[in-house]
Parts: sequence; C-alpha cells; structure tokens
Amino acid sequence: MDLMYLAVRLAVCELALPSGKPCPLIIDDALVKLDNTRYKQAMSLLKKIALNRQVILFTCRQE
Repeated sequence: MDLMYLAVRLAVCELALPSGKPCPLIIDDALVKLDNTRYKQAMSLLKKIALNRQVILFTCRQE
C-alpha cells in the first residue's frame, strides 16, 4: 500500500509541476514500511528523480 501511495505521489508531481522549473520534492517517511528490496528500488528511483529535481527525504530508517 505504501509503495502504491508513493507511486501516486510521484505521478502527481510529474503531472502537476512544470518540468522547465523544477521545484523540490519533499517526502516524509514514505519508505518506512518497505522491505529492504523495495526500499533499495525506491531509493534508486528517487536518485534518478534527483538528477532533475531536488529530493528532500525525511525518514527514520538508518540506511
């Protein structure tokens, strides 16, 4: 469920925010309930997004 919520948030971000003027993407503990495999995949995706947009991730995870 958390992964689906993250996917929807990222999709809305892509649709609603102009690509020519990227604004920061702020995510608050959206990855906390993911297992290690999904967590690594989500982080990889966020790193790709961070190439074009500032990503601010708040989390309680130690990784």
